[in-house]
Amino acid sequence: MLVSFDTIQEDARIWIFPSSRLLTNQDVEKINHSCSSFLTSWTAHKMDLNAAFKVVDHAFLVISVDEQMTGASGCSLDKLHQFVKELGANLSVSFLERLNVTFLSEDEKVNILPIKEVESLLQNATISPSTIVYDVTLLVKGDLDTKFKVPLRETWINRYAI
Repeated sequence: MLVSFDTIQEDARIWIFPSSRLLTNQDVEKINHSCSSFLTSWTAHKMDLNAAFKVVDHAFLVISVDEQMTGASGCSLDKLHQFVKELGANLSVSFLERLNVTFLSEDEKVNILPIKEVESLLQNATISPSTIVYDVTLLVKGDLDTKFKVPLRETWINRYAI
């Protein structure tokens, strides 16, 4: 069952799918339509999942499930990943690439680069350990407000800064 992202519980489970490029407004409209359709009928063991979604900063698709009612299971997670893969293919974007880093430049613009390029930018001091990056490893909705955008030095990417 589709619910509003704003109303889903703060301890609801989340999956963050980073885009391989910045999404256009048209992409976001298509995502909104597709996710609304998918989540309305998404189930686990024939039980409706209380699910929500949102697109963050034209760079991330975040799906959330309130598992107090019904938890997402293996088959339902397979369906989610298949849906996200197909959605990406329809938009000519990947939401499953985990070796990209999304960060904010000094002028607050969102940048998406492969980790190898980020490593070079760190070595050239174009970005630094204080550069704000997005942490895609979060597991609960409540962390989006306080832990999603953090200094690079607080993430696994910091190992490239040394």
